[in-house]
Amino acid sequence: MSTERAEAIELIGLLSEKKLKIIIDFIKYLKDKEEWEATNELLDSKTISAIEEGKKQINNGNFVEFENIS
Repeated sequence: MSTERAEAIELIGLLSEKKLKIIIDFIKYLKDKEEWEATNELLDSKTISAIEEGKKQINNGNFVEFENIS
């Protein structure tokens, strides 16, 4: 285990439950961000553009609920 990882674990153990929830949310965010960065390195620009367009459509409410697909 790296020194940084050991230090992080030690410090996390000292936090209140309220602060621990915030840290967990932040760690999840960082993990997701790292995974997306790795994924984006593998995708070509056309695929990335299609994904971004899909995100915009979802944010604009332009989608079909799974239950409504026949």
